[in-house]
Amino acid sequence: MIKAGGMEREYRLTVPDFDPETPHPLVIAIHGADGRGFPFNQQPRWEELARDEGIILAYPQSELVRPNEGEWQLNTHEDMMHDIDFM
Repeated sequence: MIKAGGMEREYRLTVPDFDPETPHPLVIAIHGADGRGFPFNQQPRWEELARDEGIILAYPQSELVRPNEGEWQLNTHEDMMHDIDFM
């Protein structure tokens, strides 16, 4: 958990076993629509790719905050930047 935009936010990481001294790419996997939680629909394939290619995966979790149209803030207003702050 981290605090972002005044809210406690959750994320999950998949970090394959590789040399920590070597830079590795990061892929941020975001659920669409009103989806949240695990398993992420394509999670097994992403994790296989992460192991094979040395990719770190981050799965940020959405929060339903009114007046969001879904669990992610789609129409960002200056006073509703919690998802932008989180990312």
